[in-house]
Amino acid sequence: MSQPNPDSAHQEATDSEALALLKRPDLLTHFQEIIEQCGCVGEVHNKTLLYLIYTSRKLEKPISTIVKGGSASGKSSLVLSVGEFFPPDEVIGLSNMTAKSLYHWKEPLAHKVLLVMEHAGAEAVEYAIRTLLSEGQLEHFVTIGDPATGFSTQRIRVEGPICFIVTTTLPQLDEQNESRCFTIYADDSEEQTKRIHTSQRDRYREARIAASRVEVWRRAQQLLQSRPVRIPYAHLIEFPTKPLRVRRDHPRFLALIEASAFLHQYQREGGAECIVANLDDYRVAYELSAHMLPGLLETLSPGAEQVIETAQENWKDKQFTLKELREKLGWDRKTLTKRINEVIAAGYVGVVSSGIGQKTHYQLDKDRPIQNNRSLLLTPEALQARIQASGNLGNLSIPEETPHGQVNP
Repeated sequence: MSQPNPDSAHQEATDSEALALLKRPDLLTHFQEIIEQCGCVGEVHNKTLLYLIYTSRKLEKPISTIVKGGSASGKSSLVLSVGEFFPPDEVIGLSNMTAKSLYHWKEPLAHKVLLVMEHAGAEAVEYAIRTLLSEGQLEHFVTIGDPATGFSTQRIRVEGPICFIVTTTLPQLDEQNESRCFTIYADDSEEQTKRIHTSQRDRYREARIAASRVEVWRRAQQLLQSRPVRIPYAHLIEFPTKPLRVRRDHPRFLALIEASAFLHQYQREGGAECIVANLDDYRVAYELSAHMLPGLLETLSPGAEQVIETAQENWKDKQFTLKELREKLGWDRKTLTKRINEVIAAGYVGVVSSGIGQKTHYQLDKDRPIQNNRSLLLTPEALQARIQASGNLGNLSIPEETPHGQVNP
């Protein structure tokens, strides 16, 4: 009598658990719980967004992102921690790339994540990356030696599309690169530092989650089937119309809806031909984008926005000094200097007086109020009302409870 294959039994058990995971209505909330247990604390919106970005690698138009933060802000740890939940052979991590490296890539690259852990390592291939993100492929001609004719021209093509993720300490990158990517800012608040310290101490008194649990998440990603996603309410969505870069931000917003529907495909209608996005998927994109849009559209970091908000609350019609601002925010001098320079460059705060032996005073520019783009997005409830008014989109109502659409813990 043949003995049962333990490897086969293990695989069947993993597949069954992975499928059950994909059918959980609270899938994203559960992800937040598990990654916290793995030691990646806080950063709820960023972790959820990154998880969807990694997942989008299987889409026709994957989402790419730039993760910004100062040294020791935890941006690399954040990106790598989320990446642990995906099959290792589908995430290509690099520290440096030479100018022609992508043009001569030999391994399959399509529908994989290309992760560069510091922007300096990708500077030489910026043009190639932009082309790959826009066109979905790279194509060039090279001259090679030919014994018969001396020389000949060979056509080389590298197939995409790819999901591109890069981290950087720089506050701004080339505009052409930034406009093709979501920008994520690592949480550099004192509250996040406290969470990290607590997690670091807990590491010495309790065991981390078993690696087998992450294996189930990796297998779940492999069980996702590549199928097109249809958003039946797409024509009813509203999106900000300025600045000009929103022409690229808008499709990324739709891509978030698409990525959510793709991830929850075992809970969606549509059959074998396509996946139909519902309003839960819109809610996920809405909550994540509402968290990001002010910085995304105004090109301000969350820290810079906090400087403006603090000045508005305390010195709306008065001048203030860096010392006064620092006392309100509780930041170190380096961080504060970086953020005040950012808001000055953006035109939200002006230098009123400065000279040898004098204190520098600042004041808000009353003619340049910060635009709150959160209010420019349709709420899920408003979109539901539009769908009901249209009367021809079927049953897309929002359930009373949408646990997988709740980004906040």
